[in-house]
Amino acid sequence: MDAHLAQVLEARDLRWRKLAEYCRLHQGCVVVATMNIPGPKKNNAVVSRAFERILQDLERETNASLLCLEQDFPPSGPYAFFLDREGRDADGLKRVLVEFELRHPVGRWVDLDVRASDLSAVSRTQLGFPERRCILCDRPAKECARSRRHPVEELYQATMRALEAYAGM
Repeated sequence: MDAHLAQVLEARDLRWRKLAEYCRLHQGCVVVATMNIPGPKKNNAVVSRAFERILQDLERETNASLLCLEQDFPPSGPYAFFLDREGRDADGLKRVLVEFELRHPVGRWVDLDVRASDLSAVSRTQLGFPERRCILCDRPAKECARSRRHPVEELYQATMRALEAYAGM
């Protein structure tokens, strides 16, 4: 395994342990915000700036009902953990967040997961929302990823163009 992949996997494991601890401590839904960045380069100045702006938009959109517990910008990709101040159930909170993702200019690249106190997740398809679409061809993203339909560099460049335009860079 190469060093970069090991670093990404280690960072995901650390995020998972933090999530479990937040869920245990707060006994409510925890929101995990991350970015969907194709390829091995998960963070740079553009991704970090876009993530900061997305979190600001999320705060405005939810009327500051999400309390930020932690945010970080490691090379493995930016992330943030939030608690819902309104105490919504996991389904209700996920609906709000999917609607935000669908309306947001770069919502395709943000992932707002909702985890219940038992760490179970609510998927967008469970709630009747469409699955994520491919950045390039609008087919289901999972289908294109599984078949490796598009070169990673092409997906990465399309992502960077969208995030640069959004972040004003």
